[in-house]
Amino acid sequence: MDNVVFEKPDHASLARKYNVVDMHSHTRASHDCNTSIKRFADKLKSLGIGVAVTDHDEIDGSLALKRRYPKLFVIPGIEATSLEDKDILLYFNSFDDLKGFYNRHILPNKRKHRTNAFTIKTRLPYEYILDMASDYNAFRVFPHPLMRAKGIYRRLKRKKDFSVLKMVDGIEAINAGQKLKHNIRGLTWAGLERKPVTGGSDSHIIRTLGDSVTLSTAKNVEGFLESIRKKNNRVVGKTSNFLSELSSIGSIMRNKIRLVRKKKKMKVELKD
Repeated sequence: MDNVVFEKPDHASLARKYNVVDMHSHTRASHDCNTSIKRFADKLKSLGIGVAVTDHDEIDGSLALKRRYPKLFVIPGIEATSLEDKDILLYFNSFDDLKGFYNRHILPNKRKHRTNAFTIKTRLPYEYILDMASDYNAFRVFPHPLMRAKGIYRRLKRKKDFSVLKMVDGIEAINAGQKLKHNIRGLTWAGLERKPVTGGSDSHIIRTLGDSVTLSTAKNVEGFLESIRKKNNRVVGKTSNFLSELSSIGSIMRNKIRLVRKKKKMKVELKD
């Protein structure tokens, strides 16, 4: 695809022509990230880019960023985890739509992961999540489709049933947390299915925020998402190497352990 470039984004140069947005990022509202809203906002300002905060089954980070830093370009978003433990990126035209979807579908259906004490997911099958999100005109994306655990491609291939693709609006082409070969395969899949593409850092540590971005000339959220639907956007991003992947994984695990310890401490204090 001519609109996808694998290289480290030059944010200042790109911002002269485009609205530059990292469409996959995490704050400490996610169970596996410890980035404060202030540090997050400061990094965005220094890069001169916008963002979609897509915390795992949470929206507090997205709401807090928009409330505290109203001048930043923020796309309302969430990364929902399905019953099958597969991730889905959802982007909304307004924060009212994001809150409505979250309060009605995600919040009442969150639960602890049965086999992984460090994380959570929902009771909702991914088909249900995709279907309900369509009621809010959400832009629905499969992130890191070739990721071994959370990516959906292998599951669909194993089932020999790709019919769910008709419910998906786009595929993440460059996830900065994934290896080059996995991103290329995801991009190839998107091309074969003629799906629009997005790019995001999937940052769980502040250093990687902005490593992959989506570009559009649209200046408002609805226009930005619509430009992706029409394939009038571009994606520019770098991919993971061994050292950056090791650093990110280490940070994620430390944050998960921190959260578990914090919850245990709270339980002890409440019991006493």
